[in-house]
Amino acid sequence: MIRIAKWLLIAGVLAAFSSPNARANTLNAPSCSQSDVQATVNSSSNGDTVVVPAGNCTWSSQVLVSGKALTIIGATTCDGTPTTQTTSCVDNTIITLTYGPNSQTLIVSNTSAANFVRLTGFTFIDGTSGTSNGVIRFSNGMHGSVSFRVDHIHLKSNSGGVFINLSDSYGLADHILVDETGTTGMNPPIVIYGDYATRGYQNWNDPTNEGSNQAIYIENCTYNALHSGSEGFFDAYAGAKLVVRYNAINNSGNSGAHGTDSGNWRSVLLQEIYNNTFTNNTGNSQAPMTVRGGILLMFNNTLTGNSPWTGTSLGYFRIAEVTDIGRWGLALSGLNWIPLSGDPTNVNSTNNTLNAPTWIPANSYPAGAAVGPLGGNNPGQWNYQNRGSSCTSGGGAPSWNQTPGGTTNDGSCTWTNVGGTTIPGLMTARWCGANPDTLAISNATCSSLVPGDTASRYFDAANGTYPFRDQPGVGHNQMSFPNYEWGNTGSQAPGEPMLATNAPSAVQPNRDYFDYTASFNGSSGVGVGMSSARPSNCTTGVGYWATDSNTLYQCASTNNWTTYYVPYTYPYPTTQTTNSPAPPTNVEATVIR
Repeated sequence: MIRIAKWLLIAGVLAAFSSPNARANTLNAPSCSQSDVQATVNSSSNGDTVVVPAGNCTWSSQVLVSGKALTIIGATTCDGTPTTQTTSCVDNTIITLTYGPNSQTLIVSNTSAANFVRLTGFTFIDGTSGTSNGVIRFSNGMHGSVSFRVDHIHLKSNSGGVFINLSDSYGLADHILVDETGTTGMNPPIVIYGDYATRGYQNWNDPTNEGSNQAIYIENCTYNALHSGSEGFFDAYAGAKLVVRYNAINNSGNSGAHGTDSGNWRSVLLQEIYNNTFTNNTGNSQAPMTVRGGILLMFNNTLTGNSPWTGTSLGYFRIAEVTDIGRWGLALSGLNWIPLSGDPTNVNSTNNTLNAPTWIPANSYPAGAAVGPLGGNNPGQWNYQNRGSSCTSGGGAPSWNQTPGGTTNDGSCTWTNVGGTTIPGLMTARWCGANPDTLAISNATCSSLVPGDTASRYFDAANGTYPFRDQPGVGHNQMSFPNYEWGNTGSQAPGEPMLATNAPSAVQPNRDYFDYTASFNGSSGVGVGMSSARPSNCTTGVGYWATDSNTLYQCASTNNWTTYYVPYTYPYPTTQTTNSPAPPTNVEATVIR
């Protein structure tokens, strides 16, 4: 019996250490040099910890981390607790990143829940001339997975470039101190791409999931900029979902994100911005945020300093700033945009056409007619629309205005450049009618999701009507997800309403966005108070923030309040992994009867 018990115990102990991370080791890099760190990373196994010692090193070539779960830890220490911000660091492991320009020095790729990577305890100095892609990049992570943490890092830069690029999966960036020492042309230190490969299509086709871990979280960080020319603490593209909370953002305005406009990227999808302190000591007024698409929840921020903060603009460039729309095409009535490709990984999926006929001389054109002039007089291959009354075109081809939004008169008709391309498209709408964020190459794709559904949806709603693609106030499947703002106070806070728009034909108050209303009675805006004080009557869309339950209620229909949003757990739940000891040997057990 004693021998049986002995072997059962041995078997149990061995089984306990049979998981991939059970034999995780701590590997010490000989120095902080690029070659030593890369060699140690290369020799590591899944679940290992790579320790980089104190020192002052320059990395002039890349360090690549790919496809394995690692903790990479340096000797820099930063203050801050799980519920307080990092405000200072002791710089012990100092790495100057010089590889480039326009290339990343440190690349972490192919992360996932199983291949989780944590980067902590470093001081990084941007030694490049500046890059828009980031000198540190997390990319190609598994879609939808929470796969990384970057924490207790000190970032220093005077290059004006992007420091960290976070793309493709979700995770946490916390307790980061960012010190900008330059005084001109500052890009945001953090840039987020929702999903790089499909330019945002995949993220927009996911459920919106407000208040969940399906986002990149930036919390308990401090950003110190020196001037109002900084382009914000963060920027985002390609269906990004981000939560920025409990940070100190100093002298930096216009944080926010791109819309479906400039470049070949879909708009940011979700921004939750709350409990941050924005301090403006620049001597100039500036906006804390700019929004160009998707959903904004902005609440309980403090706006202070010796210079004023302005309101936040909800822009929609496809209507209001027509020179920055790329090939998406303007959002105007009568325009049915179609993508050149049904494959979201193909850049042509971000190029739209009207399949419009070429311009013809001495031809009768009704109001709203569109043409795609061919030939040397239209080298940009732009489309044009008759925005006036019916007319008959002139006798000779004009020289077409090559600026979107500009006009051309052919001798009789006035044509507005509406962007897009004249290259023939797919000849059908190629978006599912019942699932407008599903790009389809056939009706079968749509009917597999909803029986009988077809690829009948255009880029915008039919004939260029509300809602327009990815505009402020829409989420997954182009459904209404209004922007809400409340509880933003401080000595330099602007008066209410804080939200405004430069595209009122598309983005409207008390439909697409709702501002805090002090004398709230349920008819418009957002109210704040105890749950017991919430009015029983309400108008569809209005919001109410219950301070006793930290819950945003929405009036889903007349006099019908429903739970709309609850912030995700704070502080962000992190799993601290400890290395297990090697399995014991020569184990014996004696059973005492």
